[in-house]
Amino acid sequence: MKKSFFTFLAIFTFAFSLSAQRSGSSERSQKSNASENPREQRVIAITSESGFKSITGLGVMGTYYVTPKIALDAGLGIGLQAFKGGVRARYLFLDKKFTPYVGVGFIANPTELNNVEINDSNGGLIFINLEKSNYGQLSFGVEFVGKNGFVIGGNLGYAINFNENNWSSNSVISSETETVIDILYGSSISTGFHIGYAF
Repeated sequence: MKKSFFTFLAIFTFAFSLSAQRSGSSERSQKSNASENPREQRVIAITSESGFKSITGLGVMGTYYVTPKIALDAGLGIGLQAFKGGVRARYLFLDKKFTPYVGVGFIANPTELNNVEINDSNGGLIFINLEKSNYGQLSFGVEFVGKNGFVIGGNLGYAINFNENNWSSNSVISSETETVIDILYGSSISTGFHIGYAF
């Protein structure tokens, strides 16, 4: 009886010790993963963003990390067409502090502007009218989030204007100037840069 009891006690002690080791190893692994990607703990970031056909133009962007590899962005700012705002979903490829990502977003320019003055390539002045515009954006970029919360990133992509004819003019415009206007207010490349802090 005693022998059976001590055998049971030895097996129980060994099993408990093994369980404790596994638990400690799991905790260390979780801590290690958290340290590799601060987004695990710091799920909200506030950044200053600037760019061409970016989410804010020049403004403030908030980010919520739904998971360490999925981020949702929303921002407001000022662009070429006065006030603008946008939202974007991003997939971060690596579960690390530094990672490349792909993003899909929507940008709104809700302001109509009349008689916007532009210098024509022929040397004269022309005036154009701008309609409200909505863009779809596909972007590729990189982002770094440090252990202390420092956030920095940038992206390059393409913005598609859903409004085909979003500007008009009664002025005589050269073809070169038309091309520039189409790049500025139509579908074209987009860039973005953000820097801030994650909480």
